[in-house]
Amino acid sequence: MPAFFCSNFKEYIMSDQLPLICVNNQICDDVYAGDRGFSFGDGVFETLRWQRGSAPLLDYHLARLELGCQRLAISLSLTRLNGELQAFWQRLSPIADEAVVKIQVTRGEGGRGYAIDPDAFPTIVISAFTASDFSHQRGYGLELGFCRQPISSGVMLAGIKHLNRLENVLLKQEAVEQGYSDALVCDADGQLIETTVANLFLVKDGELATPSLNRAGVAGVIRRLIIDELAPELGVEVVERRCPLSELWQADELFICNSLMGVVPVTRIDFDDQELLFTDRFTESSISRRLQNAVESRYQVATVLDTVASPSDETLKAFEREVGDTDPQAGGEL
Repeated sequence: MPAFFCSNFKEYIMSDQLPLICVNNQICDDVYAGDRGFSFGDGVFETLRWQRGSAPLLDYHLARLELGCQRLAISLSLTRLNGELQAFWQRLSPIADEAVVKIQVTRGEGGRGYAIDPDAFPTIVISAFTASDFSHQRGYGLELGFCRQPISSGVMLAGIKHLNRLENVLLKQEAVEQGYSDALVCDADGQLIETTVANLFLVKDGELATPSLNRAGVAGVIRRLIIDELAPELGVEVVERRCPLSELWQADELFICNSLMGVVPVTRIDFDDQELLFTDRFTESSISRRLQNAVESRYQVATVLDTVASPSDETLKAFEREVGDTDPQAGGEL
């Protein structure tokens, strides 16, 4: 029996509203308790925009998903995944012009212990939810809190978007308790990593810098797009490096990004005992605004062809550089 087998099978019902959930290509809301994704967070996932019958940047998402599966030694067939995505798009198109789509791949059904069954059949869960509107944040910016809890470091999982996000849950709760929807996160050495839900970029003297994620954090799709395509197109130099927290006080601009929000400027950071302001720095000529417009333009020109994708060699190589060796047994530097 495949993992997440649906006893409450709903294929005979045409779902006409969100959320829409498909498990192994069946419309279904049952979760099999023995699946390793449920038991151990043993899997990876992607969260992306669906708009006007299209899934923009799908090749970037599939590249990261494939590399994550390779790192975890999950045998994912991209042919199978693309087939299930096509079936999902056909179900989603009549009921939603815009949505948040989540693609989850787990190792599949497993027993009680940690040992991996090499013959396990991966579970694919594709779901769509009502999209949030981030236009206000993009237009006016966002205030952030600061997490006192550091994010842990380790080369085994750094960079990939695995299903075990318990640290993010706790960090997000800390941000909410401070009265903010998001907050900056550092590692134990005081190096900037990301926020609870997004990647981070600093601008200083026309140069763009983003924290290195070779020991912690998630290598985001919009982050990759900015580094590989958009910044070079705008003639902006971009570097990935260690960024100490103290560097924030020298930054000219600060912005965060992810696939749902796009690029959002940071206007203020609350450190409890002091605040750091970036107001009046998000002008039409600022690097943040130019990159924001470039990202939104990329989404606007998306076509239905984006709903069928296999990651290009260039995109795969870019994410491989970010998350490191794809050999799940490798323990070297990422």
